[in-house]
Amino acid sequence: MLLNHQPTISPTSNYIPLLSVLSCTLCTSFNSSSFSYYTDSQPRMRKLDPRFTGFIPDEPQKRLKCYITMMASSFGCATARTCSCAIIAYLSLRVYLFLVVVDVVGYLGVKRIREDYYLWRREWTGAKTMALRVMEKILNDYAFIVSFRHPRSMGGTVWGLNICVGVGYVVGAIVALREVGGEDWTVGDGGEIGWRGVACGLGVVVGIWGVAFGIFYWNVMEPVKRIYFLSGMTSREFHASQFSLGNDEVKAFATFMVTEDLWKEIRGEVEKWCKKRWLEWENEHPEWFEVCYDAIPTDFMPKSHLTVFKGKKNMMRR
Repeated sequence: MLLNHQPTISPTSNYIPLLSVLSCTLCTSFNSSSFSYYTDSQPRMRKLDPRFTGFIPDEPQKRLKCYITMMASSFGCATARTCSCAIIAYLSLRVYLFLVVVDVVGYLGVKRIREDYYLWRREWTGAKTMALRVMEKILNDYAFIVSFRHPRSMGGTVWGLNICVGVGYVVGAIVALREVGGEDWTVGDGGEIGWRGVACGLGVVVGIWGVAFGIFYWNVMEPVKRIYFLSGMTSREFHASQFSLGNDEVKAFATFMVTEDLWKEIRGEVEKWCKKRWLEWENEHPEWFEVCYDAIPTDFMPKSHLTVFKGKKNMMRR
């Protein structure tokens, strides 16, 4: 967009920046849709978490429609957000940087206030947690990743509000372009595009974004999946509900395979459940028990079944 203000050798070169943006946003939308499609189609994830996964339909035709609408909505979001941010940065870089800082800090603040800041991996703490939270926010801003609305990521409410923020950037960019640039502002060597033309272009991509997501949400997705799609459930609430509603395998993966900070409120319940079911697990040796064994706190194990061998926990079948 900025290059359009410079003299060009050929009129066709005026469209090179636009084509560059569109090609980048198409690639971004393809990657975003592929990621969401892949993560939601995993049989194990659908088994362990049927409420928040499984929005991809089983029918082949609906799956194709789902992928196309996800890609179109991601394309509209990425194009609208990229162009609106470029306009704001062009008019005032300081204002743009201020908005970015406020946006990111506001997101982290909401996660802190809701006690939903920490991620599910045990090793993701401190500065790594902040970096990953900022990364997921920026990625979703410009890629519209449907999988990020999961409670263990951004959460449905915050993810939905992020859509409103993206539209706000577009509206702000148009208003700023008119007020700062003035009625006579034009772009291109011949001044063939005014602020109204830019506004119409942004309106088109926002329309693509809204229509595609509307088709995806109301026409493609099964009604039962809409209940939790934009849920305000936090990560802690999610893991607590998984423990209360799931079988032994679901309970184990909702507690032992994530950081204890996400289930410390139900630690007593988890301990009682372990000690009650331990003998049965030891005798039957379910697959998930072998996977989760090293992550189970030692105080959750019955003393009669706990031994220490070479510094590692080992089971003694009796």
